[in-house]
Formats: sequence, structure tokens, C-alpha cells
Amino acid sequence: MLPSPLKSAISIRSSDDTSLALPSANEYHSREQRVKAQVQSLRRTKSRHSSSGRSGSTSLSPTSKRGLCLILHTIQQDMGLFMRYTEMHFFFFRVNGNSLSSNITMQEAVQFLSSQDEKYQHCGASYIQHNTFISDKAKEEVFTLNGIPPLVRLLQSPNSQVKSTASAALRNLTFQNNKNKEEIQRCDGIPEVVAQLKASESAELDKQLTGLLWNLSSVDNLKSDLLKNALPVLMERVILPYTTGSRDTVSAEVFCHATACLRNLSSAKEASRQTMRKCRGLIDGLVAYMKECVANCKTEDETLGHCVSILHNLTFHLEEEFSSLFINMNSLAKNMISNVSQNNANSVGCFSAPSKPLQTDRPFDYAVIEEPQPNGAGLLIHSKTLKDYLSLLSLTERQPLQDACWGILHNLTARESAVSYIYSISKLNPNIVYSHINSANMFLLFFSFFSYFSKSSKAASVLLIRMCPKLVCLWVCPL
Repeated sequence: MLPSPLKSAISIRSSDDTSLALPSANEYHSREQRVKAQVQSLRRTKSRHSSSGRSGSTSLSPTSKRGLCLILHTIQQDMGLFMRYTEMHFFFFRVNGNSLSSNITMQEAVQFLSSQDEKYQHCGASYIQHNTFISDKAKEEVFTLNGIPPLVRLLQSPNSQVKSTASAALRNLTFQNNKNKEEIQRCDGIPEVVAQLKASESAELDKQLTGLLWNLSSVDNLKSDLLKNALPVLMERVILPYTTGSRDTVSAEVFCHATACLRNLSSAKEASRQTMRKCRGLIDGLVAYMKECVANCKTEDETLGHCVSILHNLTFHLEEEFSSLFINMNSLAKNMISNVSQNNANSVGCFSAPSKPLQTDRPFDYAVIEEPQPNGAGLLIHSKTLKDYLSLLSLTERQPLQDACWGILHNLTARESAVSYIYSISKLNPNIVYSHINSANMFLLFFSFFSYFSKSSKAASVLLIRMCPKLVCLWVCPL
């Protein structure tokens, strides 16, 4: 019995929910430089407010991180130094001439959100953003104090700083906290987040809002709402501009957040996969970005992993759910099987003359009926795209990316069908796939191809002779 098709978006747990608004790591490359800059900024702020009677507001408003758990250790160290300094010099605000130190309570911060004064609004949102970054308990406290609805309302603020800080606070509140995510949906926050992203002209706001959407996308019962509201805007504002060459308006970080969100959405139900397969320009953009990474040998890119994982999920149950893609292939396969059956029927008698080898011992030439310029869902099964997956297997040493590539190949060959047979024998010739194997784990996935290839006994025996020494070597002395 053949293994079942694989679905991969949530197989790498760290990718579900890794979007915190952290102290900025964009302007300074070392921890010492970032902490020194934050300290100097605080000193300048305190000095300016001490010498001036003007009202104003400042905050230790963290900006966002790219979202990978792999760099969390370094950033947590940065935050430790940052926090030790602020404990000595107070979490300092000045509102209408009155200073507010770090001893304000979360209840007061939530109350500030409903103030008519934008300075108080910004103060409250900054306090929440700061504390929900360093404490999970603070997230629970904001929920209990009913602080999420006023934060959602602040997304409509005409003050860009208030709007950006509120979105960053929501982003932190939803990091690994499903209750807060569902609360945002309950108060109609998803349409508001999407509307603000659509209208945004700020790179910082784009970063916070797409990071928030990434966090929201990991909850199953929010995915249909996000597909309906967020998918069209993410396509219009992020995916299409970035993958068609207009990168002046979209940062790589925002594109990473958007693809991470879509990665989670692609792991939902059949209806979600179908919506994404039919979304104009989505698959084209993902494949184009993958080809760019392959051409530039840029396989350590986090966003590439998101793109390949989306493509992996969209091949899950592809033959059953999108049968129109395979009409020509099934028709040609039907004719081939009919010819084989007819040849077998002509061989009668106990001592009939040796028959010619079955046509199933020959590669099935599907290339003649492939679209020369594939697009949309057709790219999921096109030989040009499959070659890119094989190239990635040769180029990358990242296990998650290798698993996603092998998962795609496995999904296309895992069924007892003519389509799986065609891919195993012709489009994914095991002799070619075999050359990309460099670990024992890869052998396990390779056997799904071999189960079909073994039906062509002549070719299988040749490959098996080649496989055995390498299999034994990898099994005894894995790379």
C-alpha cells in the first residue's frame, strides 16, 4: 500500500506564529550598537523634555522583527540589556506636561486607549506593546481588561504613530495566544486590519499589519475569514508588486510576512486550497520567486521556504481536487493502457511467440502535451517547475526545504493512478531523482517513486543495482 499524500505547512511548528514586534534590528548590526542607540535615544528624550515646557509623547516603541525563531536568542539578549537600562531610567512618557513612569498599571494603559488625546492613546498602546513583548501574563491581562477592541479602533486613527503602535501592540498580543486572535476576529478586527493595509502608505505600518496577519493565520477557525478578506489585498499590495519587479514599494520583510501568512492558510481545508489555486497570479508569483532563488543559489532565504511550502500544500490531493488539470494526461494514458491490453489479448496459446516488451517499460512522453507557457495551477505540475524542485534539492542543505521539495514530488506520485505512474516514470524519472539523494531521510521518500517504477521490471532492476550500495552506505554511515 502506498503512503498517503503529504501536507506540510504546519509541519515546521516555528513558522506558524513567529511575528513579534521587537526592538529594531534594522539600523544597527550588532547588539551593542542597538542597545547604545536605544540608551542615547532615551537620554536625548529625557533631556529634551526636561528643558522644554512643551507637551509631547515618547515611548519605547519596539518595531518588528523578521519573524524567525532562529534569531530569537540574540534578540532576547538585546532585550535583556534594553530592559535593565529602562528599569534604571524609567519607562518615560510626558503627556500634557505630566511625566508618567514605568509604574503605571496595565489598567491605566488600557484606559488611555479610549482617551480623546492622541498622546494618551499612543502612551497606552506603547505601554501595551512593550509589556506584551516581555510577558505572556501581560497578554492575558489586556484580554481581561477588554483592551483589544480599543486597540482595533485605534487602527483608524488619523495619527500614523498611534496607528502603527496600535498595530504592533496587537501583533504582540496575538503572538502564540489564540484567545487574543479570536478576540480580534470577534470585534471585526480582520476586515479593519486588511483595510488599513490596503490604504497604507507607510513601510512600518505594512510591516506591523502583515506581521499581525501572519499571527492570525495560524488559527484554523480564522482562516476562511482571512482568505476572504486578506488574500486579495495581500496579492494586490504585496505578492504581485514584489514578484513582478516593483520592489521599491514592498520590502523583503513584508513579502516574508505575507508568504508566511499564506503558508498557514494553504494548510486549511480543500476549499481553501482551491481558492488559492485559482487565485490569479499567486502560483505564478511563488514559482517566479523560487526560480529567482534557484538561479541565484539563494537557498537560505526564509521566504523561499514559505513559498515552497505553499506549493507543497497546493499539491496535496491535487489530482482529486483539481481533476481538470489532468484531462489531457488521463486521456493519453487511457489510450496507452488500451493499446497494452490489446497487445496482451493477441498473445494466446500455451507456446505463443515471445511478445514485445510492454509499453509500460518505455517512458511515457507527456512533454508533447504540456503547455509551452504554463500559468496558474498548471505550474504546479509542469516539468519546468519540477526541475526547480530537483535543483533546490541539489543546492540546499536545509532539512525543512528539502522535506517540502520531496513532499511535492511525493504528492504527485503517491496515488494508484495513471497520473502518478506518469510522473514516477517520465516526469520524475527515478534515475534523475536518485542522483539528488544525499541522506537516509531522502531514501524514505524516494521509495514512493520506486513503488511505481518497480512496475517497469526491466528498468527497476537496473536502478536497484545502483541503489543498494548507496542505500547501505547511507544507512550505516549517514551523511
